[in-house]
Amino acid sequence: MNEFGESALYAAIVIMIINSVGPLLLVRKQVHFALQLGRLGAISCFMLMTFAFFTLIYAFLVSDFSLQIVASHSHSKTPLLYKITGVWGNHEGSMLLWVWTLSLYTFLMQLRSRSEGTTFIKTRLKLLSVQSCLSVGFLAYVLILANPFMRAINIFYEGQDLNAVLQDPALAIHPPLLYIGYVGFSVPYSFSIVGLLENKITSSWARALRRWVLVSWIFLTLGIATGSFWAYYELGWGGYWFWDPVENAALMPWLLGTALIHSLLALEKRGLFKFWGPLLGITSFILCLIGTYLVRSGAISSVHSFATDPTRGAFILSFTALIFSIGISLFIYRAPKLASPHSFHLLSREGGITVNNFLLIIMAGLILLGTLSPLFGEFWLTRKLIVGADYFQLMVIPLTFVMMIFMIGGPVFIWTHTTRKQLSRWLNLLMLGSILILVALGLGSCQLSFGVVGLVLAGLILLSSFMELKVQKVNLNSYAMLFSHSGMAIAIMGMSILNLGSSKTTIFLQQGEKASFQGYTFYLKEIKTYKMPTYEARQAYLEIKQGQEETHLMIPEKRFYQSSQTLTTEVALKHHWLTDLYIVLGGILPQKRWVFEIAVYPGIQLLWIGALLLVLGGCVSLILSFLREKKATKA
Repeated sequence: MNEFGESALYAAIVIMIINSVGPLLLVRKQVHFALQLGRLGAISCFMLMTFAFFTLIYAFLVSDFSLQIVASHSHSKTPLLYKITGVWGNHEGSMLLWVWTLSLYTFLMQLRSRSEGTTFIKTRLKLLSVQSCLSVGFLAYVLILANPFMRAINIFYEGQDLNAVLQDPALAIHPPLLYIGYVGFSVPYSFSIVGLLENKITSSWARALRRWVLVSWIFLTLGIATGSFWAYYELGWGGYWFWDPVENAALMPWLLGTALIHSLLALEKRGLFKFWGPLLGITSFILCLIGTYLVRSGAISSVHSFATDPTRGAFILSFTALIFSIGISLFIYRAPKLASPHSFHLLSREGGITVNNFLLIIMAGLILLGTLSPLFGEFWLTRKLIVGADYFQLMVIPLTFVMMIFMIGGPVFIWTHTTRKQLSRWLNLLMLGSILILVALGLGSCQLSFGVVGLVLAGLILLSSFMELKVQKVNLNSYAMLFSHSGMAIAIMGMSILNLGSSKTTIFLQQGEKASFQGYTFYLKEIKTYKMPTYEARQAYLEIKQGQEETHLMIPEKRFYQSSQTLTTEVALKHHWLTDLYIVLGGILPQKRWVFEIAVYPGIQLLWIGALLLVLGGCVSLILSFLREKKATKA
């Protein structure tokens, strides 16, 4: 099976090379034959990649330790779910998942009607060529530097097991979701290259591309949300975002993808932003590749990084530089012809999109600068610079507030020019926000902080969105904006409440003792130990009581994995409305006093509620896009 799986990869790269040039050579004289050849190649590649991927899954399921990847990242007693997770819980397997996802997008791009005109068929064959070239580069990387079917040098009768931190249900779905979003930005890159080559950055181009961007953005949002939730409850650090380089690698393309969605909407409806569309399409995918470099090269330390091989990093960096050079050179060549013929007022929907585009690009640039600063410092100053969370917060949060001010006007602003009456509603909301901030500072004990400003602006976005539902005619487009903007506002509201009201402490308890914190009473009932096939665990049974409520049992624990000699923390969480009680079991002090880290996080659940609303808004917009296409086809 392993030999067949590896052979499928070699067969796939041959077909991808043929798909890169073959259909284009036939397109002048035999258009439909070239189409069939390209379609057959895309289907064949996807089937071969799927076979290779499931072959690797099978090797993990049967604990085939003749493969180095299985011996290093699995164990015969590992639970079934984590055996499957082990396929992409390592460098080689995750890159195979990357290339499989790329083949999936290439395959889906070919599933179109046979009744298309010759011009569109030629365009689609060019898209296939660009996608195939990208696939050749990544599959060559897999086969040369990260072959998942590499045989183990020694004979192993037992594996080393999957990284203990990755043995969690969220990690079973987080990487696939993230990769479907991440790799999906290859489609905007291909569309941008072909659109620039043909000099056809038009409304129809934007309409066709926007659906692909929405799909990628939806899955990337889900991937980021599941990743932040996993980090929150699994790592035991008590936070949802740590400005880790790998976290930043997912956030940067999300920011540019958000800007791209709005730009394509304006191009589709008004014929504007021809400049923004291809630029964001190219740079969003380049940021995905830079993120891949950060994860795979080991150049920057991260709890999420897979590899520390500089050769692998050099390959990815060289490939990134190549496709960036091609894309940006073509963009510069076509840039003089991308000027929009229409003008618009700053205080209009187009103006709001322009301002937010600039802000999102600046945010992504500042995050990229902070993420790469340790590399730059080591290269020029021969020492690594340390860039902490304070840098990212001071750079990004003020820009986010400016963006939120324009989001308040999002439902109010109209295309081309906003009337005085509509503009006055926006200004009244901003005045209301200023008054609320002053009242909060005057009546409360709080000081001016990011939390206060963020909470007020998020509330005004919600107010503005719901007010406009009463003023304007409600349709799917209105709901898409409502869900997306409300989701962003609710997530920021959760961050703001957390910033204002979170509290932490450390308590020390012997068995049978009590302690109190923030209205909670903690009683240590007992400490238990137990054994599982792959680890030993110690659990603390804490009885928690708040006021007159019933007593709840919370069980934080520590796990020790024998095969990898790894100690992990399993957090105990109690959800109460929108507040989390967060308990981490620490070590033991003399006289058998156990250490517990206790935290109360108000509003934190709003983060993931907001993320789900963002996804819902994207789904509504995607459905609306398909309905418009169906209506246009019938017409």
